[in-house]
Amino acid sequence: MRYIGFDVGDGESAVAAFEQGSGIEPIILPVYGSKSILSAVGTLGGEIVVGERAYTDALADGLSVRFKSRFTYDASRNEDIVHFARGVVRHLQDSGAVKPEDRFVIGCPAGWNPTARARYKDLMTRAGIRDPQIISESRAAFLYAKYAKTVALDVDILNQSALVVDIGSSTLDFAYIVDGRETGVGTFGDIALGGGLMDAELLRLMVEKTREKDKIKAVFEESRSWYSYCEIQARQLKEEYFTRLPQDPDTTVKKQLRICYDGVQKLQLTLDKAIASNLIHNPLASLGGRSFHQAMEEALRDAVRLTDSQPPKLVLLTGGASRMPFIRELCRNIFVNAAIVCCPEPEFSIAKGLSYAGWVDENLRAFRKAISEEITEERIAGIAKYAMPELQTEAVDALSQLLIDEAALPIVSDWRQGRLATLDDMNTRMQTRMEQVLVSPMAREALAPCMEKWLKG
Repeated sequence: MRYIGFDVGDGESAVAAFEQGSGIEPIILPVYGSKSILSAVGTLGGEIVVGERAYTDALADGLSVRFKSRFTYDASRNEDIVHFARGVVRHLQDSGAVKPEDRFVIGCPAGWNPTARARYKDLMTRAGIRDPQIISESRAAFLYAKYAKTVALDVDILNQSALVVDIGSSTLDFAYIVDGRETGVGTFGDIALGGGLMDAELLRLMVEKTREKDKIKAVFEESRSWYSYCEIQARQLKEEYFTRLPQDPDTTVKKQLRICYDGVQKLQLTLDKAIASNLIHNPLASLGGRSFHQAMEEALRDAVRLTDSQPPKLVLLTGGASRMPFIRELCRNIFVNAAIVCCPEPEFSIAKGLSYAGWVDENLRAFRKAISEEITEERIAGIAKYAMPELQTEAVDALSQLLIDEAALPIVSDWRQGRLATLDDMNTRMQTRMEQVLVSPMAREALAPCMEKWLKG
């Protein structure tokens, strides 16, 4: 059995395959020759086109990006999700990379409720995926960290307490794991906090600076395709800046765009240290007046509060936005007693983790099925009936001693001291008291040792 992990990201997407029993780590399946495909979709001549094909050869009709982040509140984006998934899956099928019997596992933000997950599964089914399994992306990141040899984390740390922080283009997800399992806190997150907010803000700032801002705004109002195209370019510029930043703290990146809609407008995109600081620290309307830095810090501190009963010994960062240095610094300052680990390939860790999740969950299903077939009600009833005499003997001994101590002796003492007039009074009082003792917590406590011994047998 092969498990296909499909990470539909708000900015970029990836697909991984894991062959059960192969002993080989999940491999990334290229889509149109690229390991990571831009999450963009449109139509050209009535044909669905995805990724860079949607805007490089020609600008696709209805070009759409960041559709996943709008899924929970904008039903008009449902078709974008269906078309994008269908375009990716059909290419993989046509190229022979996936086969009909392969099992698809698709990630979703941890903050999505069951209703949103069910709707998302329906969309993936409409896209042509047979019986897709939907799991949280942060859980996938944990499984990747647990099984991937490239991460090489200490298993003892993973089996104590760990917090996965998945920072994508649209969401910030957490998975809290204690003793190798998600706890009651489980997965949680902010479904409206991701690196895509910075892309949109960068584009807005650049438009405000140009002399042709009114014309460009009018184009964006009329053409979703051109707005989506410019937002893609802003994201790529941002990624280039933060990729260069560790080697050159004073780096500046620029890109000149030509918008050919109603005439031609030029838009200069620039990102340097000062503009990056504005993106990170200036208030954003989309965050209710909070800055990206402030919202991120609040979310991380909330995670500290939710995990304070057993603070994480390990904080694992994944997702494309985790490459930004200020996010790593925030994590180091807030989780001061934890080891901070960044996935070596954050853009692929979710897809690989999803394929691991398919394998893990299938093993669990097989195990539960085997247990249910092995341990039937009839078999348990037969074993219990055969062993009942042993329990009865010890239970009678335990309850008899309890009734003597808590009912018989105290009431006989009352009779002897004249507090009960006749033997009939004593018998009536003793019967009532025994009934009370047998339904009290004292009876359960008296039976507990012999019950435990009997059940172990």
